Amino acid sequence: MPGRTSRTVVRHVAGDRYFGSTDKGVRVFAPRAADLDLVATYDLAHVSYCSELDEVIAALARRVAVSYDFDERLDTPETEDLLRHVTVAAFSGASLDDAEAIDAVGWAHDRGASWVVLTRGRSPALVSDGRQMVRAAPREVTAVDTLGAGDAFIARALVGVVAGEPLEALATHAAHSGAEACLEQGGFGHGRALVDEDATAQGLHGHVPG
Repeated sequence: MPGRTSRTVVRHVAGDRYFGSTDKGVRVFAPRAADLDLVATYDLAHVSYCSELDEVIAALARRVAVSYDFDERLDTPETEDLLRHVTVAAFSGASLDDAEAIDAVGWAHDRGASWVVLTRGRSPALVSDGRQMVRAAPREVTAVDTLGAGDAFIARALVGVVAGEPLEALATHAAHSGAEACLEQGGFGHGRALVDEDATAQGLHGHVPG
């Protein structure tokens, strides 16, 4: 599509990532029925809160199992409505204590999610299949950039869900993948300094996720 390529400025402070300005560009789209049918040929479809595809989740879920990354959006009407269509619900809960995290997992299950993944930064993540819940202890690493750590954890957890991996192994492998993502710059290790005119004019420096 013609138009500006989407980009997000990510600032680094002591190895941690902070999001700056975002230009959505032409990334937002409305999938057609044929697009949803194509996705249905796969084992699972993954969507995030920032994909702006909430209006098609119900139609997508009628075709294929859906994984949805809600980030920190817990206990909202919008989240509650989507959970009834979601097979795997992923949340970011770094601010939650142990009791709050366990309650959040139960809340998501009660509203329809078969699986719940809740990452918690430096604290153990929780992974539940509705019958059993395990804690995934984070692997200690010296972080270069935490961008993509949660995404890597979720992605590896989904591999385990689709493969029918035992819950303990799934959680352990997911924690290791999340840690490994912290060892390289950007989400994929290919960050480049912003050097275009807009960035220079605003004094912005950072990396553009792929």
